[in-house]
Amino acid sequence: SQHPDTFGNIFGGNAYVTTPLIKNLLSLNLRGGYRYGDQNSFFKPESLRDQIYAGNNRNPISPHTNPFVGWSATGFTNWNAGGRINYTPGSHNSIYLDSEVYFARTGSLNTSGNSLTVIRDFYKINNVLNHEADYDWGKLTTYLQYSHTMWAPHAGWTQPAAGESTTGNNATGTVMIPIGASKGAYADWSQMRLNQDIVFQTNYNKNFDFSSFGNLILNLGVYNLWERLNTRNNGYDKALNQTAIFGEGEYIINDYVSTTLGVRVNFSDFYGVVANPRFYVNVNPTQWLTFKAGVASGMLAPNLTYLYDGFTESTSNGVTTLTYGNPNLKVEQSWNYEFSTILDFKPAMLIATGYYTDFNNQIETVNDASIAAGCTLETCRTFRNLSKSLMAGAEVALKVKPIYGISLDANYGFTYTEVLSAVAGSEYLIGGPVNSIPRHSFTITPRYAYKKFDMYVRWQGKFQTPTPTPTGTSAGNTDSVRGVVGKYYKDYQLVDVALNYRFNQDRMTATFAINNLFDVDFYDPIIYTGSRGQAVANNYQRILPSRSFWLSLRADF
Repeated sequence: SQHPDTFGNIFGGNAYVTTPLIKNLLSLNLRGGYRYGDQNSFFKPESLRDQIYAGNNRNPISPHTNPFVGWSATGFTNWNAGGRINYTPGSHNSIYLDSEVYFARTGSLNTSGNSLTVIRDFYKINNVLNHEADYDWGKLTTYLQYSHTMWAPHAGWTQPAAGESTTGNNATGTVMIPIGASKGAYADWSQMRLNQDIVFQTNYNKNFDFSSFGNLILNLGVYNLWERLNTRNNGYDKALNQTAIFGEGEYIINDYVSTTLGVRVNFSDFYGVVANPRFYVNVNPTQWLTFKAGVASGMLAPNLTYLYDGFTESTSNGVTTLTYGNPNLKVEQSWNYEFSTILDFKPAMLIATGYYTDFNNQIETVNDASIAAGCTLETCRTFRNLSKSLMAGAEVALKVKPIYGISLDANYGFTYTEVLSAVAGSEYLIGGPVNSIPRHSFTITPRYAYKKFDMYVRWQGKFQTPTPTPTGTSAGNTDSVRGVVGKYYKDYQLVDVALNYRFNQDRMTATFAINNLFDVDFYDPIIYTGSRGQAVANNYQRILPSRSFWLSLRADF
């Protein structure tokens, strides 16, 4: 990293090996990886670093200070190990069993109001059994997946209570993790949160040739998800079951016209029965021109984490966020209408798409400092339903095929969102944007390749990203994100560069990359006074890493 004191450095490696056990019958592959990263130390502005926090039952020192802002992440460690056994008893059948274990240790340097450092251990065990049968009567693919996810917070070193002469996990004194630490004394599995998923799906596919009357590609299937969430500290234990049957047929009438008609019928303990039909038509008047139009119904059912009446911690790009579930969430439903034009010439391809989506009960993620004690605009968020809303926009993509080794990928997107109606008491949301989706975004990626060398430069930008409409009963909350930052987050542009060179008969590839080439600083703090005193917000929607340098070596044997 260009600024290791703020973003830290990241190191890691991974390996993959595959080998036959019995020729043409049984094979095995193994994989694994390890990654370590230093803490992300985003400090409060100087005027707030001496802010005093009163002690509580988890703080052995009162008063004390914590110099980090609330979204600074601790150092992290993660690793994964897995393997797959492939069994091919004949030309018509293949079976594999895939298993993997993943571990991550992440945390936050400052939980804001309580001014604590918190760390958690996260484990995920994933197993997939898959069977594929390919016969003249059709292709049948079936899989069964079981995921077991669990995490627990770290506990600190116990400080003895008055009069105690010993310390230990059973002492009666207060417990804390040292501010700035990347691990505690141990993981407290009495506070474990457990999530289990069992997924089953079978899919049938067959191509029917009607000769001069065209072709029909038929796809039928059944899907089932069982999900359970259990939290030991409060006794929460709930399971949901979702089942779907689906069918789709693509009828290729001739070289010029094809249509697709499908439906998915969903059943759930949570939302009952919902049917989602869709229809598309493709017209190809020439070899280089295609028109596509369609209408599709969709739905998004909140998972148990969304419905859980409590906090879930997550860390991404060095930023730690606490998400508070909403047990009153409803299922999001939508109708999407789109039209596309594709121009495909030998030197280039241009795709232009326009779309309009009508939502009922759209699920929106909002930052909310009033969820619980210790929350700030940057550290806490929750979910809410919007009675009616829309999303409309256009996308343009250009792909220039290689000319003397030079090629280009470019795209631009325009997105407009608006809340059309809201439940009683939330009328202030009407007319505001939905979520924080940039109004304008682009990515331009020129590439160059010559023999064993290739490189690219990726230039991207996001503009007019709306801040969320405040929670509460008034749109004038001065300590909301919009009240502090304004109507839009700060615009940004970012440039990345990567160079690759292959050698040793193309068995080895060396890569050198620079992310955030111009070292854009995404930490632009604003001091504001909220309900709990002075706090800090960021002018940017999220903190992206500073300039960083990446060197990797890949070997294939």
